Amino acid sequence: RVRRQRQMCIRDRLIAVDQIGKLNGQITRMRQVKAGIKEYIWRTAGDSRVRPMHKARNGKKYRWDKPPIDGHPGMAIRCRCVAIPVIDLNNINGVAIT
Repeated sequence: RVRRQRQMCIRDRLIAVDQIGKLNGQITRMRQVKAGIKEYIWRTAGDSRVRPMHKARNGKKYRWDKPPIDGHPGMAIRCRCVAIPVIDLNNINGVAIT
């Protein structure tokens, strides 16, 4: 019984951490898209736990309207990656600055 409770606690923690990461990723996307940001730079946590696929994406540019196969940063299970906005100072919120 104690072992089962421990397993449930570990599972509950995994789900909680995963869902918070997903929520943070979704909030980041919403804020950036609402601000007119169309692209981001993928950044990993930079440690040994980073997935090989995400490590390969580190420092590369992606578009919010064209997600990678497993989603934007934070969407894969327990993903700790983040989206660093690419800000075009000549075109803020869809308005060209001259």
